[in-house]
Amino acid sequence: MNCEHASELISLNYEQKLKVKDSLQLQIHLWLCPKCRHFKKNNNEMRKLLQNYCDPKSNCEKET
Repeated sequence: MNCEHASELISLNYEQKLKVKDSLQLQIHLWLCPKCRHFKKNNNEMRKLLQNYCDPKSNCEKET
């Protein structure tokens, strides 16, 4: 697996559950690749920040 494919799977994993094969390959790649681990960590942090900024369950619309 290359880094481009790993980053696609990291992003896809937020939207849907990965196939077992893809998940295992991604975990191995993340174990070996510090750049992709960093990418995944940054993605997780960004998603948390965005969720905290505007939780879809709250009424977080721009006031006019």
